[in-house]
Parts: sequence; C-alpha cells; structure tokens
Amino acid sequence: MRSKPSTALTALANHPGWREKNRQTTNKTRPHNLPNRAADETDSSPSNDQRATWAEIGLLKFASETGQIPKLEMEDIVCDFLADLAHFCDRHRIDMQDQLRRAHGNYTAETQNKGEQI
Repeated sequence: MRSKPSTALTALANHPGWREKNRQTTNKTRPHNLPNRAADETDSSPSNDQRATWAEIGLLKFASETGQIPKLEMEDIVCDFLADLAHFCDRHRIDMQDQLRRAHGNYTAETQNKGEQI
C-alpha cells in the first residue's frame, strides 16, 4: 500500500512556482525525476536550482515530521535541522566540521565560486 504524501510535500508540489519549474519532473516511477546525483558531471549535471529543490524537499519533510509546519519560518527550520544534524553526527561519530569543509568545496565548485553561502 502506498503511503499518503505528507502535507508539507503536498503543499510543495502544489506551490505554483515549484510546480511550474518542475512540471516535467512529475512521473510515478521517480517522483522528482531529477538526474541521479552520481551522474557524470559533464553530461547531465543537475542544476543548482535542482539541488536547492532537493534540499527544500528534505527540509519540508523534516519540518513536517517535527511538527514545525506551518509554525516556523524556513530560516528556523534550517537552524533546527542543522542542530539535529549535529546530534546525528555525534551519534554516528561523524566529524561535522570536516563534512562542512567538504560541503564548502562542493558548493564552491557547483556555484563556480559565485555562491553567496558558506
């Protein structure tokens, strides 16, 4: 039996801006129909907009699971997610600072050193 989509993901899928940008990406076999993250970077590299959409989907799912929608702003959800991610790293003995350095390298490459974050 298929599980019912969360309210947050349904809201995201029904958001006019997201729906317009991703109209072609809705199919039943792969809901987001985005390039595989392991795809060859030279042939079918995902756009930064697609990467942002993946992050937004994850954050909205997190916010839905933790009961934060519609109570909190996106900035608060990001902050809470990062704090919980630090707890996850503690549990699994992952060096979060090291992962943030690696993420910075990925982000810099993906934005061609023109990003406004990290």
